[in-house]
Amino acid sequence: MLGRFHELGEISFMRILPFVLLCSMASPVAAQTPGVLASTDSNTNRKAQASVSSPSATSNKGTRGVHRVEAATAHPTGDIILVVGAQYSYNTGLFTADDTNENHAQHLTVVWAPIDHLELRLRQSTVSNRNDAFLPSTTQNLGDPTVGLKFSYPLMAELGIGADLAFMLPTSAKGTGLNAGAFVLEANAIVSYVPMPWLGVHLNAGYRLDNTKEIFKRDLLPVQRFTAGISQDNLILAGLGVDTSFLVGKEMTAGGFAEFHAGLAPEFDESPIRATVGGKWLPFGENAVDVVVGADFAVAGTPTKNATMAGIPAWEAFGQIAAHLNPPETLVAAVSGPAGCTTQAQCEQNQQCVDGYCHWVQKVIEEKEVIKEVPIPSFSIKGGVFNKASGDPLNYATLTFSGVPGSALAVDYKTATFESWPLPSGEGLVKVVASAPECTPSEQMVNKGKAGDVKEIVFKLQCGVAIGEIKGSLKDARTGKPVKNGQIFIPALKQKIKTDDDGKFSAEVKAGKHQILISGKKYGTQRKEIEIRAGDVVILNIDMDKGR
Repeated sequence: MLGRFHELGEISFMRILPFVLLCSMASPVAAQTPGVLASTDSNTNRKAQASVSSPSATSNKGTRGVHRVEAATAHPTGDIILVVGAQYSYNTGLFTADDTNENHAQHLTVVWAPIDHLELRLRQSTVSNRNDAFLPSTTQNLGDPTVGLKFSYPLMAELGIGADLAFMLPTSAKGTGLNAGAFVLEANAIVSYVPMPWLGVHLNAGYRLDNTKEIFKRDLLPVQRFTAGISQDNLILAGLGVDTSFLVGKEMTAGGFAEFHAGLAPEFDESPIRATVGGKWLPFGENAVDVVVGADFAVAGTPTKNATMAGIPAWEAFGQIAAHLNPPETLVAAVSGPAGCTTQAQCEQNQQCVDGYCHWVQKVIEEKEVIKEVPIPSFSIKGGVFNKASGDPLNYATLTFSGVPGSALAVDYKTATFESWPLPSGEGLVKVVASAPECTPSEQMVNKGKAGDVKEIVFKLQCGVAIGEIKGSLKDARTGKPVKNGQIFIPALKQKIKTDDDGKFSAEVKAGKHQILISGKKYGTQRKEIEIRAGDVVILNIDMDKGR
């Protein structure tokens, strides 16, 4: 037997599980209600770190993610997470035509978030593999400590980026120490997009530098290579994952996930490529206890007799539980809202226990709570709506604002002026549309303002006659050069439209079907039929031939 492989008793997942449950039950977060944002009357004025609001629970690495695919979001600052997990697979015909292979693996991971956006982790694992076609039939691999570093940064509420670095020092061949020369270094870039609070999409891309071939100076049996995870080649990594999270009752959350992860080797058939599905359960809400179960299914990379890669099982079931051991006060404020209470003694000085929560009370009259209301930062848009031809106010006009549900805003019936209700401040644009009976609607895009700003815009609507637009260009059919001073003539309207030095033209035209004549100096006249509808733009790009 090789020294790296041992026939010791297995480290049981069930031996560690009671400790994890005990730690998780001691967490004060378990008594809080998730999903309620901190209010101004909370029992703390500290803020949690900014982060993408991802539905992800703990990944296989103990940080936030799907399973192998990481999410660009971090655990709360100051939090410590203990993760224990196990994998199991049972395959026949894995190495030989009639073998039976049973594999058990466990891992223990500790994660710490010392500062905003940064997480450190330490992991150790044990693998036990039994195959009846080889001697010894049972092999074990113990240790392989891994140190990890992850950085996550939110670009906006829905989008985040990050990077993950993992460094593994494998156990030596004799099992008495570590083999530094056989290290494995893995780096991944992370992008996360959360289009809805319950849905997250995550993309990883990276590289795995694998020196595990340096552990042994002798040939290995395929089953030994499989158990110890020894490969001859490096891998290009790519992964795509999707996870969901739904509130069940007052605090419990649950959801499913799916991912596709590939490690591309020089020989594609040996590349470990997996499809993964599973579910997660957070019985006490976020950042308390995470329970994850799922299964891997090999798309490629199952071990073969002469393969140079470790290989992966045809299928593998996994489960893990993560306990947050040291939730910071900022977590309670930012995620859970005011502190819970059953008696006044549980609240701080100058607080009152009201409806089961501690609130800051500014003034109490006849034992009634008075809480200061903080207005939402907002701006407004004002202006007027007028007839484009006459300049008269259109006192029957109405306006709508994008992103603001409800009825349209009517202008002043005397002056046709308006001022919107308060609109939320921030980044982006607001589309304002003005309309009036027998007039062509018009729209303008307005940049959102800062708190207290007043934006001014004026609308001039074309009324009485339905108007469209005709635009385009004239160019020489042979040379492609623009035709200067060309003419587009609409006989029915007696309307002439000239081209500029670039051969381009644009003009408003009465809606309807029209015959137009297109001409230019030294060019033959062309005749075309067009139909213009109210508010439409008809584009004509004409190639002109020299006249004969």
